[in-house]
Amino acid sequence: MSNPSPYVVRLGEGVQTLPGNGVWTLPHSYVLPGQILTLTQSGTKPLSAETQVRIAPATTWGFSVAHYDAPLTPLP
Repeated sequence: MSNPSPYVVRLGEGVQTLPGNGVWTLPHSYVLPGQILTLTQSGTKPLSAETQVRIAPATTWGFSVAHYDAPLTPLP
């Protein structure tokens, strides 16, 4: 996961891959500007059919807001 923006992005504790509903753990509840994170899978589901990730952004006060689905892009 990466944050190319100039802003700190606050998130819920996990990331979900879709359509298989795999759960991935974030090392922090935030991603700093320009930071790239490596996630750890909670479980053993294969990634071959996963096409999207679902994240739960949080406000600066720590409240979760509506989830956001983004396309899953493999690294080059």
